[in-house]
Amino acid sequence: MFVKNSDMQLTLDSKFATFTPPKSQLLKWVGNKQKFAGEISKCFPANFKTFYEPFLGSGAVMATVAPQQRIGSDVFKPLIEIWQKLKENPYELIEWYALRRNRIESENPVDVYEDVKASFNNNHNGADFLYLTRT
Repeated sequence: MFVKNSDMQLTLDSKFATFTPPKSQLLKWVGNKQKFAGEISKCFPANFKTFYEPFLGSGAVMATVAPQQRIGSDVFKPLIEIWQKLKENPYELIEWYALRRNRIESENPVDVYEDVKASFNNNHNGADFLYLTRT
């Protein structure tokens, strides 16, 4: 990955790219790679056809690389529901969050959180999970 130039300094080989992570993220996620996405992406070639992300999570690495063609996957169904909704209908994703978030204007915030958490535990779904990851 690193090569020596004529001055004996180490430089990044030009076949690898430099990517900059986005400043914000949709999901707060345990194990999020947001802080390390820039470093992780230094290991990627500068040119490739399709980017495959088998452990999508918050999408930090994919967002940093920002490839033209990408396929993200994860085994956690509520997480994939969020990403699919973002792709297919981002306004509905906003509504998912707003319906839950706006409840704290007229209800106790702790009660709202506990109610959404109980709803999620009863039936794992992307809408409740989005709220829980942002709260």
